[in-house]
Amino acid sequence: MELQLERAALELFLQSGYEAVTVEQIAQAAGISRRTFFRYFTNKSDLFVADARRRYEQVCAEMQRRPRFEPTLKSLLESFISGAEFDPEERELTELRMKLLDEQPDLAEKLRADSEPMGERLTVLVAARLGIDPFLDPRADLIVRLVRSAARSAQRTWFAQECVPDLVVMMRESFDRLTGAQLLDEVARLERDLAQAGLG
Repeated sequence: MELQLERAALELFLQSGYEAVTVEQIAQAAGISRRTFFRYFTNKSDLFVADARRRYEQVCAEMQRRPRFEPTLKSLLESFISGAEFDPEERELTELRMKLLDEQPDLAEKLRADSEPMGERLTVLVAARLGIDPFLDPRADLIVRLVRSAARSAQRTWFAQECVPDLVVMMRESFDRLTGAQLLDEVARLERDLAQAGLG
């Protein structure tokens, strides 16, 4: 039902504009009552960001599952790649959402604001692996923001190329371009220091 509601909402947002669409219209398009709608979502904004929230939850969960001995950057990149793997129905919803963002770019800020708490969660996870304080040392935040930006870049390129090739391929190509950056070298040095100190 959640995916059905998301599809109905996205199609209405594309047709009439995000601001003009009501919860009642979304419920009607999905063939349910307004009351049933609220069993699944609090408001229409939650519908718009639902896919992004699922992806970030998946990324955070994967980051926690990655082997502790694996380099932190590799864990983070692979976690983002896991969030780019979806079934055909989810892929269609992602394409609809990207089309909506393309046609109504003012919605991008809503998506960015909603994703900030997840970015902070990832920063804490990365900092813990590196043995640094995420509030006193900016490097965990910087590396997460860098990878998030590369992931967004891959998604934009994927959509611009009419969602071909697969998003995972685009994501890996985007992440490959990060190699050699000074920040990444600093992360590698931190991990070597941790390993030498017997904390890695």
